[in-house]
Amino acid sequence: ALWAPAAPANYTVPSHPSERRVDRVVIHVAQQLFTPTAGIFRNPSKQVSAHYVVRSGDGHVAQCVREKDIAWHAGNWEWNT
Repeated sequence: ALWAPAAPANYTVPSHPSERRVDRVVIHVAQQLFTPTAGIFRNPSKQVSAHYVVRSGDGHVAQCVREKDIAWHAGNWEWNT
């Protein structure tokens, strides 16, 4: 995956140990194209991010948030932190 980092203001570095296991995957359909979607995650005023963006045309992947960090896109805040 291409590293396309989200703005640090758009995700949380967790206080729990980094070896916590990933046990769920959330899939969204973006209403923007690939490049503008990654750009939204780089904009700190948007307060949103996802771990990965996948381009539908060819499957190209960009990672925007490290898996050990908490992206701001779905879920219960208290449970995720």
